[in-house]
Amino acid sequence: MLCLAFRGSPVDRVREILYLRCMDICQQFIDYIRAEKRYSPCTVKAYGSDLDEFARYLKEHYDGADLLKADSGMIRSYVVDLVEQKFSSSSVRRKISSLKSFYKYAQKNNLIELNPTLRVPLPKMSKRLPVYVEESGMEKIGRQEVDADDFTAYRNYLIVEMFYGTGVRLAELIGMKDKDLDTRMMRVKVLGKRNKERIIPIASALVPEIEHYRLLRSRCLDAGRSGIARAFSGDTGLKEDTGLMGNAGLIGDAGRISEKNGRPLEKAGLLPGGGDMSSDTSRDRDLNFFVTEKGLPMPRTTVYYIVKQCLHLYTNLSKCSPHVLRHTFATHLLNQGADMNSVKELLGHSSLASTQIYTHNTIEKLKKSYASAHPRA
Repeated sequence: MLCLAFRGSPVDRVREILYLRCMDICQQFIDYIRAEKRYSPCTVKAYGSDLDEFARYLKEHYDGADLLKADSGMIRSYVVDLVEQKFSSSSVRRKISSLKSFYKYAQKNNLIELNPTLRVPLPKMSKRLPVYVEESGMEKIGRQEVDADDFTAYRNYLIVEMFYGTGVRLAELIGMKDKDLDTRMMRVKVLGKRNKERIIPIASALVPEIEHYRLLRSRCLDAGRSGIARAFSGDTGLKEDTGLMGNAGLIGDAGRISEKNGRPLEKAGLLPGGGDMSSDTSRDRDLNFFVTEKGLPMPRTTVYYIVKQCLHLYTNLSKCSPHVLRHTFATHLLNQGADMNSVKELLGHSSLASTQIYTHNTIEKLKKSYASAHPRA
């Protein structure tokens, strides 16, 4: 039996016991949403952070009250505090949604009698249109010349192309395994929220780029496989993976390769019959598809930075993130006449309402066309 030696007054001891009990219940809740509800790691982390933040608020403003003693008045006060701190409506709603889930769990398990979040009003969501890149902007990104011999430069270029070509989320791209990409069938298997799998087609233009990246990755890791071993000793023997696309802005100068600039893909080693395709890439099948030069999974912050740098260079958007490319993927599909339900499935949305936000961009485009063309507009 675990014995804890508490210091201080009897009141302090009781508070300490209640605090530990509350933390144990919070951990049970986190385990529940991870294992039974199958929430994504990012969602689980956000819920844990939201509960911790509210617990600290109660401790500071309500004389050490714990989560199980909170009432609706305390939660309403917390909402006001968040608004005064300039949190966006969506952030406030998400934080309170975390509390709603926790108190629903606590009530279901007879830890509390009443759910204190039932009568807590939430701020209205501001209607903001998704930010996306115009088709001309994506054409500029797609036309950039890429250093064929620079693993880091080519990988970073392909990261941006994969986001736009598949519409995947950041976490989905990072978790993508090499074996999930089938270039013969031209499709990729994606593990989305709540561990739901979906299949997304791959454009034919991406196939040779994926195969060339695999070749570069295999050569990089062969150069060594010893580099991975040296990573454990702190001496990689490789240049630092900075996340930049080469030395000249996003890409390098030497050995440029693209179908557009006239160099045959066969000579570049992209297709069978040209270049050295003898490297054994089959052993890399269990790797994450996108890796660092040490063969490790790509850090979330590095991928975010790669996309941000690229969009800053080729667009005038104030917001530059991987999710912008997801918005771009969906908006361009709808603008070209894609079926709404098909886009929903490609994005992995559970509700059509989530996909319908992209129709607003299409409607705005129609309004502009009408205003510029109709005689009485």
